[in-house]
Amino acid sequence: MRRFLIVLAASALAAGAASAQWGEAPGSQRKGEGALVVRDGAAGFREKAGTEVKRTFRKGDAVAGFHKEFLATTYEFFEEEGRVRVLFPKGPDTALLDDAWMDPADLSTFVWDCCDAECIPVKASFKRAEWNPCFKEAMQRARASLPADRPASSAPPAAPPHRAAGEKPLTNEDVVAMVKADLGDEVVLSKIDQAPREALDVSTDALVKLRKQGVSKAVLDAMVRRAGRR
Repeated sequence: MRRFLIVLAASALAAGAASAQWGEAPGSQRKGEGALVVRDGAAGFREKAGTEVKRTFRKGDAVAGFHKEFLATTYEFFEEEGRVRVLFPKGPDTALLDDAWMDPADLSTFVWDCCDAECIPVKASFKRAEWNPCFKEAMQRARASLPADRPASSAPPAAPPHRAAGEKPLTNEDVVAMVKADLGDEVVLSKIDQAPREALDVSTDALVKLRKQGVSKAVLDAMVRRAGRR
């Protein structure tokens, strides 16, 4: 009985903390937090302090906040060591969910009303998982109100002309050099996305060769996307 009472007390404290974060009285309409990814190549890391990229997101992808504390799970963003934990459906043809850690600067957040008592943002069926109606409604409003200078489907801002003229195009050899120097996928992905010019070879033979040289799948994906914007 004593152990049961301790568990109940911990759950009540965690629920109270979640309500306090939003400035709500206990029992009021609960909220959750979601976000839209604001740039192609945004990294989802396996750990909050690690460099291993678990998933690379595209501009306009939606994620939900995800936080665990004691016995409580809340679908809100809590920054830890400069990153927030996010939740998302693992794929279009699976009911599984996955999570990763992201840089808050890569996200444009929005608030959604909880559809049920558990405030779970995903509606799962036998074959697939998708965002529930409450989350979808808030997500659509957020997409409609994104600032004009950072729309979900726009191309990244162009580099200043003097910088583009003075820096040589990014090549496959540059990518391999960064990988061999163990700079981490985050740095390599940022360089691919932000380089003023590129001369990347993304032919089948070149990609196979890069993979054998230790280039990750996330980096290869980013190279193909960047070359496709020519």
